[in-house]
Amino acid sequence: MEEVASEVGKGLFRIIVFVLLDILFWAVCYWVGYPICKLLTLGQYPQRTTSFAADHHAKTDFWCAAVGLLTLLLVSLSLMGAFA
Repeated sequence: MEEVASEVGKGLFRIIVFVLLDILFWAVCYWVGYPICKLLTLGQYPQRTTSFAADHHAKTDFWCAAVGLLTLLLVSLSLMGAFA
């Protein structure tokens, strides 16, 4: 019985971590990367969409979030003095 409770606890922990990382990536990293993508492409990328598809994380959204993640990593590393 103890093993079952342990496995259930591990599963719940994984779900919580997944949800938090998903929120971090799509909510925080996307909004950091969006203006950077707009600035670097002079407003051409990402283009505004008028319809909401079932797959709400489109390819353009992923690249904006990836640019935001890279930016956050570089800023945090520079604040820690990794590039000094």
